[in-house]
Amino acid sequence: VGKTSLVKLALSKLPQSDFITAYVDLWPTTSGNDLALRLAKAVGDASASTTTKLVNLGKKFFSSFQPSVSIDQSGAPQLVFGLNKESLVGPALEQVLQALPKIAEQSGKTLVVVFDEFQQIAEYESDTVEKTLRSSIQHNHNIAYVFLGSRKHVIEAMFLDKSRPLYRSAAHYPLG
Repeated sequence: VGKTSLVKLALSKLPQSDFITAYVDLWPTTSGNDLALRLAKAVGDASASTTTKLVNLGKKFFSSFQPSVSIDQSGAPQLVFGLNKESLVGPALEQVLQALPKIAEQSGKTLVVVFDEFQQIAEYESDTVEKTLRSSIQHNHNIAYVFLGSRKHVIEAMFLDKSRPLYRSAAHYPLG
């Protein structure tokens, strides 16, 4: 069992009556805007059970992302976001991060956000994403974040190096 399948198994065991779980794979991302879009989609998909709820959630919490609903290959509705490529990383990501506690509060559930291949954000142009995440997550009490990464030394540097924005913002649990 690898780290991703282990975490997905753990997420599946959480009671849906108490938790909303959102899994975000950051491996294919190249920017903070990519992260913001993937996070908004994952949380939107996890939070809404019907097409109407999906549309309303998108409009209410992620309006500047130009939300729309489309139908996937299996016929299920999915939330799709458009974002101007020139949009600033900070405001786009900040809007998504500010929506998370509101979604958790409105649902009365704990939101669990899993960032897989989290070390990918170290490849972005600047540390703006790390700073924005740190600023937000330190104030969220009804949201649990899980940061997974396959490049151990990069993840360790992100959370254990005093000069990095995410220093000591998460507990470190290496898997054998």
